[in-house]
Amino acid sequence: MLRGNPTPCHAVTMALARPAAAYDCNGMWAVDRSYVYVLMARDGDGPMYIKIGRSDNPFARVGALQTGCPIRFTKGGMVKCLSSDQAKRLEAQLHRELAAYSSSGEWFRFDWSNDHDRHVVLAAMNVVFAAVPGWKFEDIDLDRAMAIDRHLARDRQRRHRARARG
Repeated sequence: MLRGNPTPCHAVTMALARPAAAYDCNGMWAVDRSYVYVLMARDGDGPMYIKIGRSDNPFARVGALQTGCPIRFTKGGMVKCLSSDQAKRLEAQLHRELAAYSSSGEWFRFDWSNDHDRHVVLAAMNVVFAAVPGWKFEDIDLDRAMAIDRHLARDRQRRHRARARG
């Protein structure tokens, strides 16, 4: 297990060098952790779409979601939960708190130019995440997450081809 706070370059190198290991979106060691993540996508001055979900492997999840989303993610963040069960409960609670803004599944639509809409999102996150002692909303480095996801995809393809050759 990595100790301390490695430099960003070291963290990326470690994440790319050991793709089978579990790292969070910022390249830090994250074994046996579950996360609730929030991803924001906005096209120009249009509405803000927010995806709220949970994952044990959020950097891979960011890549998979961006592939299927026609709007580029503009910001992402996550909270480390104490267990997978806690992550499920927090995700469900956030979905209930923001149900009035539901767009499709785990996506929510907000008028980001409206102060009330922004306040609703931030207040819901503050209330829900307060269940995690010492919670901290960590930014997700989206470019790094996409780079790690591409590396993992190439590694999976390489292993698949090797098995196919037998």
